[in-house]
This record gives sequence, C-alpha cells and structure tokens, in this order.
Amino acid sequence: MSDALDYLVKTRPDAMTSYFKFLKETGKSLDPKTRMLITVITKIATQTEKGLRQYLPRALDAGATPNEILDAILHAFPALGLAKIVWAIDILIDMDIPEFRAENLGVENAGMKSGRQIRSLTARSPTATAMAAACSCTAPMASFRFTTAAARIRSPTSRISHWKVFV
Repeated sequence: MSDALDYLVKTRPDAMTSYFKFLKETGKSLDPKTRMLITVITKIATQTEKGLRQYLPRALDAGATPNEILDAILHAFPALGLAKIVWAIDILIDMDIPEFRAENLGVENAGMKSGRQIRSLTARSPTATAMAAACSCTAPMASFRFTTAAARIRSPTSRISHWKVFV
C-alpha cells in the first residue's frame, strides 16, 4: 500500500474501512483473474505507476497469462489511447518480468529484440519500441493478428507521423 493510503488508514480509519469494504463488495461476483485484469487497466487509465507495478504481478499470481494481460491492455485501446498504452508498456519493460520477455511469449519473429535490447532502444524512441513490444504478442486487434513489430514512420517532407505494422 502507498504511503498516502497508509496515512489515510491511520487518520481516517472509518472512512477507509468503508472504502475498502466497498471495493471488496463490488468485485465479489468476479473471479480474481478478471478483477486483476480490470485493475491493471484502471491503473493504466489513471496512469498510476506504483499501482501498475503492484498489480501486474498480482494479475499473474491470479492466473492471468502475460498474453492475456497484453491483450487486455490492447483491447482497451479505444478508451486508453496510444499514449497511455505506451506509458504502460514502458513500465512493463522496465520491470523486466521474465514472463513478459518476447522469447517467453512464443513470438514468431526470431529477430525480435529481447527485453533488455528493447529497454536500451526505448531511451531513443519510447513510442516505437513500446508499440513494437506491445504488438509482438499474438493479439487480435482490428481483425488482424500482429505477430512481429510496428514502427513509427515520419515522412521527411511532412510533420505527420503514422504507424506502420510489419506482419
């Protein structure tokens, strides 16, 4: 728990007890894996880094596979937008959780960068490398299956950037 929540529990125990009871009650009809997937998405939506770092391993512990977590993140694309997904994938890469490494996800592209190689590239181009990592899993999205990588392409004569997905 964060220092802020610890503080609130100590200074407002009645309110926080009610709050935690509310959270527990609202999820009682959901299995633990589904609750954790939803929680991961809410941490991304609100860009709560500590919470995302806390709940990614919890989602794995609750039985979600890395591909299910990545699929849930990509499935929320219409609500989250690219910037929040890239933000989350940057954190995921930084956490270096073995289950999320490309070689452990059954990525078909033998040339895909490892987690450490992606992280070293992220400093130069976080958007392109994070999107490449996100699309490296086999995830249905817009009726396509992305199994390799994506790159941000900028025309030398234009200020407009677009994504090119290599399948």
